[in-house]
Amino acid sequence: MSLTLSSDQRVHVPATQLYTYPDVTVACGERRYDQAAPPSLLNPTLIVEVTSDSTDDFDRGKKFIHYQSIAELCDYIIVSHRERRIDHFRREGDGQWRLTTHTRDDALVEVLKPGGSIALLDVYRGIDLDEGRSG
Repeated sequence: MSLTLSSDQRVHVPATQLYTYPDVTVACGERRYDQAAPPSLLNPTLIVEVTSDSTDDFDRGKKFIHYQSIAELCDYIIVSHRERRIDHFRREGDGQWRLTTHTRDDALVEVLKPGGSIALLDVYRGIDLDEGRSG
């Protein structure tokens, strides 16, 4: 059984002591939490981060390094706020992470757990990437 959690769910990375609030978190099977207040999820299987000007570098760099120490994490997805682009990091059987970048409207991001796909077209439907930018 899987559960999709909103950005209100805090995630704890015990190996590095990082606490984060991912934009979307999925946990499959029995969920484990630490004893902190509020309780923080310890075993996400999928994490999605939507970038912003202030978080882009951290989401793609140090935060991902922290997340890699979560044994249950299979997929890490970064949705760009600048362009129609989804970067999908998948943990391979040997523990290495493989990056696939999706930019085409017909792209499907296949996730391992809980299984299924995310359509790039659906992610960006109704989104104006130029909104709020000075011209």
